[in-house]
Parts: sequence; C-alpha cells; structure tokens
Amino acid sequence: MNLKTPLPTAGSSMKTGGDSSAGSLEQETLEVLRSAIARVVAQRERLKVEMAAWYNDHPQHPFPRARELIALDEELSGLDDRFKGLWDATHQS
Repeated sequence: MNLKTPLPTAGSSMKTGGDSSAGSLEQETLEVLRSAIARVVAQRERLKVEMAAWYNDHPQHPFPRARELIALDEELSGLDDRFKGLWDATHQS
C-alpha cells in the first residue's frame, strides 16, 4: 500500500500539538484515514472518467494509465482495511 498521508503517532497530535491519549490518537487516525480515502476516491474517479473518454476515442487500444488506476485501487483497499480495523477496534460494544 502506498499511504501518502502521514498518520498521527503516540506522543504527537496533529490537531492539538501534544494530546497523546489513546482515544484521541485513534480518532485522529480515523480522520486522517478518512481524508486519505476521500483523496484517493477523488483521484480514482477522475482517472475513471479519463479512461471512459480514452476508450470512446481509442476502442482498440489499452488505456495508458491503467497501472495508475490499479495502484489507486490497491491504495484504496489498504486504506479501507486500516480504517475498518481501527473503527472495529474502537467501536466494540
């Protein structure tokens, strides 16, 4: 997975400059992951629109940015797995 957005670490807080409580860190990490997911989804959707236009104009040729789309799908899958795992861990009943 290619996670380009840094995640908060213990002892640091991206929002408050030092709150290291576990709950706060977990919530911050969920927010960072949520933002990263939104960024990747937007990139993926733009690329899918570009791909549709490509195939309209070049139906017999492969989309030249297909590897990029595959990489975004893999990144999104990894982000989703991390988000779901942390969500499940912090929202157990």
